[in-house]
Amino acid sequence: MKTDGLAKKILKTTAKWSIITISVLMVIVLIIMIIGGMFVPSEYLDPWSKKYSKRVTDERLQLLSIGILAPNAHNLQHWKFELDDKDKKVFKLFANPERIGSQDPTHREMLISCGTLLEYVNIAAKKHNVGLDTELFPEGQIDEEKFEESIKTVPIAKVTINDKVNLEMLNLYENVFMHETNRYEYIKTPMTQAEKEVYYSLNDFKDLNIKFLSEEQAKKNISELTLKGLDITYKVPRLANELKKITRTTEYQKNKKPFGFSLETQGIKNPLAKYFLEGNMTVMPFLGSNKNTAKITQKVYKKLYDSTDTFMVMVCPISKMNDRTVQVNCGRLYSRLVLTGHTLKMGFHPMSALIADYEEAVQIKGEFMTKYLSADEYPFMITRVGLVTKLFPKSMRQNVLDFVK
Repeated sequence: MKTDGLAKKILKTTAKWSIITISVLMVIVLIIMIIGGMFVPSEYLDPWSKKYSKRVTDERLQLLSIGILAPNAHNLQHWKFELDDKDKKVFKLFANPERIGSQDPTHREMLISCGTLLEYVNIAAKKHNVGLDTELFPEGQIDEEKFEESIKTVPIAKVTINDKVNLEMLNLYENVFMHETNRYEYIKTPMTQAEKEVYYSLNDFKDLNIKFLSEEQAKKNISELTLKGLDITYKVPRLANELKKITRTTEYQKNKKPFGFSLETQGIKNPLAKYFLEGNMTVMPFLGSNKNTAKITQKVYKKLYDSTDTFMVMVCPISKMNDRTVQVNCGRLYSRLVLTGHTLKMGFHPMSALIADYEEAVQIKGEFMTKYLSADEYPFMITRVGLVTKLFPKSMRQNVLDFVK
């Protein structure tokens, strides 16, 4: 009898403390999620709404509100807009000097990003049943020696809305609301020649070409070289500090500065998991240290590259490697590729670390060019491409009005 009573008492005590422990843990988890921003509205995702463009009445801003959804390097959203006060049909596109970074020392990615926006605006114009006249560098070229100052006053493009409607590629409009980069694993199946021809047909720029790399040795080498390039971004203090500077770890930060990297850009889709991770990184910053992030990146990205059957390279003649017009057109072409890819159920994932322009990556880029490009070809972009298994979460975007000069 005494034994039974003791057993019941122990069981009761155990149950009591189990309930207390679980309750404490639940409270701790809830607090961590609240710190991460569990009850903070995701204003940084508002621009992805199909109703977002209706918040403004100016037709130029309505078109630009679609344009800002375009792919852009490191999600830095390198744009500034100037609305013509005298002509309500005209706006100018500028590169934003505040978004210059050491990840892109030659500003190639910045100019390509300006081009992606122009093509998204072009697709949006078709939906609005209007035409566009787009003139690149209407006031002359950028002063390369004073690049940062020059881009404040030298427009990348002047865009005029007109009534010459061209409905070609209107079918791509719905795709602009899908996230442009897919960093998930792909279905590892060879790309057909018919699919390649679809992508080739989108290129009407004389100084740009598309190449596909799918040989086994090439895929292996590209994966190894890119992983080396990614490692550099975390080991070189200058690059690592910049990466940390543009990474947002809470919902509060994302609403305040909705550009750069976040858990969404790494594929974290579940809201509860996101808030919990964001809270943990806030409470325990060492979890997001360069060392930890580098280890995770190497492991995750190796799996991504191993799941990829085809890599796409966009190249220009070596003589045009510094041509800003060709770089902008590269961005325009890339937008067409991505939007068409959505229709084909294919994802794109640029691999900037493989062809980066900073000095620490020269050897990696050089090895890639030597092995896979001709002596007269220069790479503007390289990207994974393949059949997607699931849609990727949308990334942060600034309010369109924030970009107006």
